[in-house]
Amino acid sequence: MPITVVVEKRDYYAHWPALVRGSVTSEGLIGENSLILFDRAFGPSVRLVHSVAQQITSTEVITESGEHISYSHLVLATGSLWNGALALPDSRKQALEHFGAFRKQLEVAKDVVIVGGGAVGIEYAGELAHYYPNTKVTLVHSLPDLTNDAYPAKFRKSVLDGVTKLGVQVILGDKLPAQSSPKDGHVTTEKGVRLRADLVINATGGRPNTSVVSTLDKSILTSKGTVLVTPELNVKLASGARNVWAIGDIIEWPEQKVRMVFKALRGHAPLVAENIIASIKGGKPKSYQGKPEMILITLGPKGGRANIPFLGGIVMGDWMATKAKSADLFVSATRAILGYSPEKTGSAAGTVLLAVALLAVPAAYALYLNGLLAA
Repeated sequence: MPITVVVEKRDYYAHWPALVRGSVTSEGLIGENSLILFDRAFGPSVRLVHSVAQQITSTEVITESGEHISYSHLVLATGSLWNGALALPDSRKQALEHFGAFRKQLEVAKDVVIVGGGAVGIEYAGELAHYYPNTKVTLVHSLPDLTNDAYPAKFRKSVLDGVTKLGVQVILGDKLPAQSSPKDGHVTTEKGVRLRADLVINATGGRPNTSVVSTLDKSILTSKGTVLVTPELNVKLASGARNVWAIGDIIEWPEQKVRMVFKALRGHAPLVAENIIASIKGGKPKSYQGKPEMILITLGPKGGRANIPFLGGIVMGDWMATKAKSADLFVSATRAILGYSPEKTGSAAGTVLLAVALLAVPAAYALYLNGLLAA
């Protein structure tokens, strides 16, 4: 059976759905449990290379350590680069120290301003309201409603109601520079609103981690840094080659980046894995059709809002959000998949599919593809 090689610079898997809370509190060892070592994840058919991919050619990946890794098919799943507490170091030990340093800032801050009212900013507001009830939290968002117009108005209103119910001040239709720093304990918005701030959290979202992709072919990157792909999720190489693929939030596709790990479950990774098998066997590739824009935003461990995009949009509140995500943030299931839990339930195929859902990085793709190759 062919060997799948995963090139990953970190020595751990960062379980992103739990990292906002993991950066805010150490309760329940949430940070430690969300940064999971890879040492139990893979079988002998997967080789994990801990290094940075520095260059990509038409036939090989060259790592920072000088290793040349040849490939017949290449999947780009490099993810996003984040800001502040979510800009994680490559070492698990250093990442935990990074979280600890951020928490120390939170412990002494009386006034916190969050820049960005998308999912990350809203979840930060909810976690801070729960774990730091005596801290004044202000959320600044440039749009007239929270999140964006990909979601129905009734959902956006419900999210706003949930956030303000927690005591968070929300300022809409105004901006703060993402890298704002307090001066004399204050920051000032573009419209001149002066806010007390001991700490500013940049929650404006991630940016595509695609600098290494430009070493393969600069023409495949948009001005935003996303990767141009065909409906089959082939990268649009100038050479016309069809053996390079891309998945996850780096692809240029008309869909929201929220819930990207779960879109990988039912979209990107299975499709690419099947298309690689089809190309090897001379079959016809399938096209990606996109997925409904469902979203579930936590408001601390005991609340949240969800939008189910059927029948005009079904909005669900605190109880359902807590049962679905807010209480555990999928940490237990993720740890089980990566070998750090005694619970082993479900079929092997189901485990592989769930791995794709929760990882959505090269590791997930390796699990999925090797399952197909072994079939």
